[in-house]
Amino acid sequence: MGLRSRRFFVLSGSVLALWSQMERILPEGKIQMIRIKTTPINNINNQLIPLKIVGCIIPKRCLQDLVHLLEKSSVNTYSKSA
Repeated sequence: MGLRSRRFFVLSGSVLALWSQMERILPEGKIQMIRIKTTPINNINNQLIPLKIVGCIIPKRCLQDLVHLLEKSSVNTYSKSA
């Protein structure tokens, strides 16, 4: 039996500060959350463990705008703290 493979663009981490801006970029302000369990990988103790990721699914057509928003936001944050 073959395995089905799908590609997702997922944004995870501390994104609450950008939530309202993300809603404007994503279609109809709809943000879909997802939980992902990856295939097991080696950790520092050479144990195979899966990564567990919780994040927002980003449609491919919105990816470029979101990357631009994150880049702009990170530059502003960095320059303010410097």
